[in-house]
Amino acid sequence: MDKHQSAAKIKQAISEGLKDGFEPDVFVRPSPVADYLHVFIVSDAFEKYSLMKRHKIVEQVMKESLYDDPIYSRITLVMPVTQKEFDETYAYVRESDRFFNSSQQVRLRELMDKFHNAVKEGQHLSPEEIVELEALVNAEYQGAAERAAVILKESSQ
Repeated sequence: MDKHQSAAKIKQAISEGLKDGFEPDVFVRPSPVADYLHVFIVSDAFEKYSLMKRHKIVEQVMKESLYDDPIYSRITLVMPVTQKEFDETYAYVRESDRFFNSSQQVRLRELMDKFHNAVKEGQHLSPEEIVELEALVNAEYQGAAERAAVILKESSQ
């Protein structure tokens, strides 16, 4: 099973297993170590639960749907978080890859936050920050195009 199929299987199992208003976004990323997987489950429904309870909820869902699957033993990190927690701490996992790396992602987020705050206060970014922001937006766009080309090529083989 390739990495896209593995991710799809995990996402489906969690999305179908978490009910009652969870409607999670699920991000599956390779671990930097060996052939393991990290799973981030993002839902504001987690807000009313302690971290321990969140893990118990997700663990039960994963055991019910994936325990007998070889993919289950490859999952080494599971993080059930709210959208705010994800944005503040884990947002880099969304598009961090060779086309748009995590440091670029973090810096883009910083500049976008600064831009939004400046607009709210009737101010502007410095000319240097505008140039950097535009360069990062262009790099993200270029990365998305290159990523799509690779996916298209891989899917047609």
